[in-house]
Amino acid sequence: RASQSVVFLAALATLLGLRTDNDRCPITSLCANRVTPASRDYVGTIAQDALIAVDLTAETFDGIIRATRTAALAAYYHGQYDAESLWQVIARVNDDRGTEFQRDCVLNDLSAAAPQVQPGQAGSLPEPGGAANAIGDTRLVWTDTDPRPVLFYFEVFRLTPHDVSLS
Repeated sequence: RASQSVVFLAALATLLGLRTDNDRCPITSLCANRVTPASRDYVGTIAQDALIAVDLTAETFDGIIRATRTAALAAYYHGQYDAESLWQVIARVNDDRGTEFQRDCVLNDLSAAAPQVQPGQAGSLPEPGGAANAIGDTRLVWTDTDPRPVLFYFEVFRLTPHDVSLS
């Protein structure tokens, strides 16, 4: 019963938990909520941060997926709050600890928005061996980008049975 995004979130949390030797992995996620009657007809973006605290103590990855799903649903359900009050608390904690809040760890699953291309259609995947044949025409170019103020940023652009695009 877990969505593809929850599986990615569980995998990311597991990877970070193993890398940092922690059995809990907090991930700040954007949460879009339209739960009040006043926002029912609103057209635009409503998003706030939700803190997903993933428990990584399950003995199997399926167990971690279940724990991640539970943690994500709870975080999204409670992900609506008075932003001004929260930023006052964050500013106080920043001063107390000498730190600055930021989204240290981000998963951005864009795969649901990507068009699902079928083999044989315009823009479809090449035939097997096509990638090897295209190496001569392939270039890797580093581009100038604005640095994101995060320590770890993972994007899923597309995931189909024939195509995976991750960053």
